[in-house]
Amino acid sequence: AYGLVQRDEQDRPYSMIGINFDISAAKRDQQSRQQTEQTIRQQAEREFVLREITQRIRKSLDLPTIFGTAVREIRQVMETDRVGIFKFADNNNFEEGEFVAEAVGNGFEAILGAKIHDPGFTEQLVRYYQQGKISVAEDIHTAGLRDDEVRVLAKFQVRANLVVPLLNGSELWGLLCIHHCAAPRSWQAIEINLIEHIAEQIGIGIQQATLYEKVQSELAIRWRAEEAIALQLRQQRTLGAIAQQIRNSLKI
Repeated sequence: AYGLVQRDEQDRPYSMIGINFDISAAKRDQQSRQQTEQTIRQQAEREFVLREITQRIRKSLDLPTIFGTAVREIRQVMETDRVGIFKFADNNNFEEGEFVAEAVGNGFEAILGAKIHDPGFTEQLVRYYQQGKISVAEDIHTAGLRDDEVRVLAKFQVRANLVVPLLNGSELWGLLCIHHCAAPRSWQAIEINLIEHIAEQIGIGIQQATLYEKVQSELAIRWRAEEAIALQLRQQRTLGAIAQQIRNSLKI
């Protein structure tokens, strides 16, 4: 059996959903059965995490809420040391950015708010990630990474790295970074597939929130314009009333 708590927009638990698997008919030895149970549990857990994040994105247009849920749930299901969301600078300078969300285990350095400057992030890498491609390193010291990239990752205690692009439509918005710090790690295909699906949902959330922010900004501009017009009309009416009073006084 496996269960998962569902939370609302304020991260308050409101219900629990679960699933039971009947494996009594499996004619395997104990070791094989335990492996089957573990595989089933992991699959169910990943499906629940994807569903939870998708539901949260559909319910909320608040990016901090979406990001907070995503990094927390991913770190739990991946059983890894750190999960972070990295956002590139707004001026389309892909050499700069910062981590805007993070979930990190005890004993490892927090990087929330850490600003990164990477002159080696070339246009070729931008196009690579814009095509939806990912970066997988089981050990940063043997993965063929650039020396400066290894130094940056080692500074944050990273030993194994999984990086998936976050797209706002067709534009590269940021990166979803999975860090394993304690030791090298072999990333499984099912894990990579899960992170890719989650990154797609986060991208949808970013796109929706960006559109909502744009609409709100346009509405605010329109409201200010309407207020200015209304103020001008009130001033004209006031001036008209004063002029009429002056004319009446002159007649008297």
